[in-house]
Amino acid sequence: MKYYLAPMEGITTYVYRRAVHEFFGDGVDKYFTPFFSPQTKRHKSSYAIRGILPENNEGMYLVPQMLTDDAEDFLKFEKDMRSYGYTELNINVGCPSGTVVSKGRGAGFLMHPQKLDFFLEDVFAKTNARISVKTRLGMYDTEEFFGLMEIYNKYPMEELIVHPRVGEEMYRGHAHREMYLWAKEHSKNRLVYNGDIFKPGDELTEGVNAGSTGEPLDDTIMIGRGMVADPSLIRQLRGGEKATTEELRTFIRRLKSDYLQIDPDEHHCIEKLKEVCVYLGAPHSVLKCRRLEEFMVELDRFLRIRKS
Repeated sequence: MKYYLAPMEGITTYVYRRAVHEFFGDGVDKYFTPFFSPQTKRHKSSYAIRGILPENNEGMYLVPQMLTDDAEDFLKFEKDMRSYGYTELNINVGCPSGTVVSKGRGAGFLMHPQKLDFFLEDVFAKTNARISVKTRLGMYDTEEFFGLMEIYNKYPMEELIVHPRVGEEMYRGHAHREMYLWAKEHSKNRLVYNGDIFKPGDELTEGVNAGSTGEPLDDTIMIGRGMVADPSLIRQLRGGEKATTEELRTFIRRLKSDYLQIDPDEHHCIEKLKEVCVYLGAPHSVLKCRRLEEFMVELDRFLRIRKS
């Protein structure tokens, strides 16, 4: 079984990836960057460039992700990434964020299958990279996926990463795992499952529901929210132990130290740590803190209670 750390905007930055890799990364086969977007020139910013520098991602297999609906923009991005040594890239057509969807990108791109087809045709005709695609089932209805699969099957993807929800659902409800089972029967590309893996036993096996028993139905799983909620999750899925309180405390302290090294503004540091701690289940007593010292004291108290 292979396990990937999913890209999460504002969270799985190179600082976070380095900490995961150091403390819990033995079982992580691939890391993906949060998406780069040429429309905002974000991929040219100094922080974004630091995020893909090889020296900031030592020992990791990193795949830069691109969010665009323009083939030429993607090919320019590919050229930029190749200069840093990257030969595998990911295209995001799954982001459900309203600001992204309203511009016809991410999951919004799935509303325009013909345009998506032309985009992929242009990219695969001209690319020199190995290309994976991260997708949802559609924007509004799971049946959109039947037509999308016909498009995806035209192109020799490195992998097709499927989060089996539609864009409109965001992360509500349950993933439509039966649609992933359908995809396994009809995809010509190798699939990666993504969605609702929060603990051992949530893997997709011979049944559709979480906790079903039997042989795993795929050999690769991408995990995002579940890993931020428990950075030792992949270790556990490989048969290892759940993170100890001290491991979590040391992990958070490393994040704090690295955030402050990049930006000494304590307010910015707290805000970044809070994004992570929300997934850890931190209560209001932690999240309301405005001073870094107070925040760390309350967080330590919460972690001790959390593990007891």
